[in-house]
Amino acid sequence: YGVSMTEVTAAIIKDDDKILICQRPKGKRFADMWEFPGGKTEPGETAEECVIRECYEELGITIKTDKLFADITKEDLHISFFICRIVCGVISQKEHQNLCWITKEKLLDYTFCPADTEIVEMLKNDCE
Repeated sequence: YGVSMTEVTAAIIKDDDKILICQRPKGKRFADMWEFPGGKTEPGETAEECVIRECYEELGITIKTDKLFADITKEDLHISFFICRIVCGVISQKEHQNLCWITKEKLLDYTFCPADTEIVEMLKNDCE
């Protein structure tokens, strides 16, 4: 009885020393918590294609993935986190309650979804 994995991607969108974080909408699981934008991969879609599509759908921007930052498996979720940057468009708040550009030093001031907490620790200690 293998548990099927849900493949998810997330974008760590950087602009100089700032990182974009998004507050989950009310009425959804982990409402009011913060996350990195992204979502579930669709059949036949690569992780990179997914994170680019999700950021376009959720934020109205075109991003470029610079590199895979981390792969994390949490229960039945496999999440690929990509370091990204905006190449086109202006961010619009289509789905989230709030959007915020913060420095990595401020990451611990926000309550993140369980799936993102490990990444927050890694980003905080990242020397890039």
